[in-house]
Amino acid sequence: MPWDVLLEIFSVMHPRELLILARTSKEYREFLMSRNAARFWKAARQQSESDLPDCPPFLSEPAYANLVFFAHCHNCTAPNVKTVIWEFLARYCQKCKEDMRRRLSDHTEIYFMVDIVEQDTRVKIADFLNGIHISPSRGSFPRPFYHSEEFREFQRDVYGLRAGVHLSAFVKQKAENVKLRKQFATTMREWETKQDQRRVSENEALKDARLEAVKQRLRDEGYGPQLDTMVLDELKLLGPVRQARQLSDRGWKTIRDKVVGFMESVRVDVPGQVGE
Repeated sequence: MPWDVLLEIFSVMHPRELLILARTSKEYREFLMSRNAARFWKAARQQSESDLPDCPPFLSEPAYANLVFFAHCHNCTAPNVKTVIWEFLARYCQKCKEDMRRRLSDHTEIYFMVDIVEQDTRVKIADFLNGIHISPSRGSFPRPFYHSEEFREFQRDVYGLRAGVHLSAFVKQKAENVKLRKQFATTMREWETKQDQRRVSENEALKDARLEAVKQRLRDEGYGPQLDTMVLDELKLLGPVRQARQLSDRGWKTIRDKVVGFMESVRVDVPGQVGE
């Protein structure tokens, strides 16, 4: 297929589709992971999630898409991992999450290194390493946990400081990066909250529309007088009715007997109702 056609297709694809495509061949991967392809990722992101915050400066567009749209564990690739740890820029399944987040006291060598860095620079670890606060057990106070990978990276970077690069300058840069990451994490959690609220609203609208469709089907079968006098709460909460999906003809055939059976069970003495 000609590249100009492919480029047109890329520009209207969902970021998740671009991620899958990038994994299908070496050629696609090399192109889609190049800087020249950033505009396609950006266009895909903006058209699929118009309110999604812009890609942060510390992530590439493909990496951002992978973080937001690909629900696989970043360590073992297990599927259906819904939660993103934004401070770590990662998704982890429950098993890997336990391995990838660590308290400072779990790493003796790094513990002493961090202690020296804090004393030399007067900067606390919470300001130069990305952390999250978790309650280890029910009722316990939240404690700071850090990313295992970042521990190792920090250790490597400190040992590898070039001659003439002062530790304070290095830690200052790390602190600026952590500040940006915290701001990003806050922004993304706010976005997630809005997404959750939107989904709830959309689901409620679908449920309300389904209830109205069921009521119309019942009226078509002669249950109008009963609907006009009964309290609709029980019908509204009936399992086949209280679903966030449109009611098709086929769907009505599937649930009709149960819904009609319910109407018969709560029938009231209304002149002209079905069966009189």
